Amino acid sequence: MVNVKRDRIQYLYEQSMAQLLKEAVPDPTGLLAGVLSVNMTKMASSIAYMALNSAGSYKSAEAQVELDYLQDGWNLDDEEAEMLHNSRKQLFNYMIDMAHQYELPDDLTISEAAVAELVKWQNNPNKTQRLQFLETNQKTYAAFSGYWLTLAKTYYEQNRFGKCLDAVHKYEGLKVNIFRKDHEYAKVLPLAICCAQKTETEKKYVEDAAIYAKKICDNTDNDDWALKYYAAVTYIDLYNRTGDEQYRKKAYDITLNNVNHLVNEQKRQNNVYLAEVSEQSIPKDADKQQKKDIKQYNRMLKEERKKELAPIYGPLQVNCDLLFALAEDMEINTAEKNKIEGIIRGDGKPLFLVQPLEDKYKFDAATQETKLDISFDGNELLLPLEYLTANTSISVRVLGDTGEHNDWNLNKVDRKKNEGISQYRAEFKCDSLKKFKYAPGDIINISIKTSAADNYGDYYAQYKAITKRVLVKDTIDFVRTE
Repeated sequence: MVNVKRDRIQYLYEQSMAQLLKEAVPDPTGLLAGVLSVNMTKMASSIAYMALNSAGSYKSAEAQVELDYLQDGWNLDDEEAEMLHNSRKQLFNYMIDMAHQYELPDDLTISEAAVAELVKWQNNPNKTQRLQFLETNQKTYAAFSGYWLTLAKTYYEQNRFGKCLDAVHKYEGLKVNIFRKDHEYAKVLPLAICCAQKTETEKKYVEDAAIYAKKICDNTDNDDWALKYYAAVTYIDLYNRTGDEQYRKKAYDITLNNVNHLVNEQKRQNNVYLAEVSEQSIPKDADKQQKKDIKQYNRMLKEERKKELAPIYGPLQVNCDLLFALAEDMEINTAEKNKIEGIIRGDGKPLFLVQPLEDKYKFDAATQETKLDISFDGNELLLPLEYLTANTSISVRVLGDTGEHNDWNLNKVDRKKNEGISQYRAEFKCDSLKKFKYAPGDIINISIKTSAADNYGDYYAQYKAITKRVLVKDTIDFVRTE
């Protein structure tokens, strides 16, 4: 269960990270056109400071029932804590062994107690206290690479951008080559780029930002999509400043590789969603607590499925937004379009199960108006699930009434067995219309936006209230007029 729970937390973390990056780059097309400036500082801070094990990282979780389950002890359980402890211990021992192997002088090594003290201060939320400790003990840690990265981040938090760059340069001067890829260094580089932008001349910034963007890519793996995304946006900024085509091409290549890597996770989520709930089995040797945890997890899955909408993997979406904006801006040829199409739909299956989002990432998407198959009975709407997201907005107006009814809540999802997602329906109810008095002849205008946040998928319907005789009593019924 440790790995399962960790994977779920990682997923929520990535969704939150994608949302933060989307807020920083809301319109990639405008960015490429030079009419929209990107919030590089916000992006850099999100990447550098968003902790994986922080409850605050998951505020945007779409499924509250899952969030409730995961919040049942944000601190890592004993089993995982031990795993992490052993991992860190092995890492520390590895560094000690390297020092012995290469016979580093004594003044370049530090004790385990000193490392523990530094770690304690690294996690101190009081940035003023933290900086005081770091500056006071610089002589002790001067040869310890992790010290300079912590100092750089702390200076950045204090808006001391020149000092932040100095700390980064000190780190680079140590020439620490223990690891083939230096992930901790890569995570600080977005801060360095921001500092360079704020403190250097235009010419110097272009030179340094290009170097740092390349170093981000050189020191990250495929899973580090957020850092690579930052590098791509940096290259776009450099392209806008210089007009040098090489920068735009680098941004395109990075984003294309991000999409290529992230597509498989979206397809996996699609398959999980379309299948029946897959419960975790209880091992024969499971103890009482483990059995309880697995049963609780399975209950969470079943409860979540009752209102679960089609999955949208945020990291893939933000990268698709940027990729297709770049493709349009660069006017890529048919062969390149076909390559992108092969990457995202080479298996013959859709990329996204949400139809308007799927259409958004097509080079030849049809533009004809779609009439949704919906049902309306006064305070309840039945909508096709493939046109809905967690950000769907619904608004109903009754002609002649000044109010707008937009307090629609998802009640349940009806997944018809043995039928495709096109037959799935979501039931919404509106509290403010429960006691609304309709009169014969009332015209009801319904507006549905698949994603109010991303501004795609606009649909409309109009109903008319009519009199309907049920037994000996007249009631109000509704007929669709358009």
